[in-house]
Amino acid sequence: MKRVYIICEGQSEETFVKHILSQHFENLQIYLTPIIIPTSRKQKGGGLNYDRVKFFITHKFKQDKE
Repeated sequence: MKRVYIICEGQSEETFVKHILSQHFENLQIYLTPIIIPTSRKQKGGGLNYDRVKFFITHKFKQDKE
């Protein structure tokens, strides 16, 4: 079993990963986990830059003990 995090900017990308991509990869025993990066306080999307994405990813990996 393998787990893959997919960083998403918003709900549209998250839905695509959950309902389209996941079906195919589960047959290969690869489980996808979409994670939405908060882009603003209201999380309406947009405004991502490299530093924000890098901080989010490194923080997420530190939380995951597996």
